[in-house]
Order: sequence, then C-alpha cells, then structure tokens
Amino acid sequence: MANEMLEAVTIRLEYETGLDEEGMLIVKRKSFSNVKTDATPDRISKRLWMKS
Repeated sequence: MANEMLEAVTIRLEYETGLDEEGMLIVKRKSFSNVKTDATPDRISKRLWMKS
C-alpha cells in the first residue's frame, strides 16, 4: 500500500494589470514558496493582502 505525504506547497498567482500600447493584456506573476502545509485558503489570502 502506498502512502502520500505533503511536504511543501508553492502558490503561483497570475493577474492582469491592464493593457499595453497595442491593446494586449499585461499579466504579472508572483510566486510564494514554502507555504505551510496546514495553511488554509483563508489564512493564505489574508497574508497575501497584508503584504501588498
């Protein structure tokens, strides 16, 4: 029987910041590594907004 163990979590966000001169979307990306494996989505979003 196989066992599964979560050791590390990385979150990658992509968001649109507007349009360039040619009308193409500008997309920004941000990654967060070493997120605690027991972190809830609510706690993660609160931490992200506190940093920005």
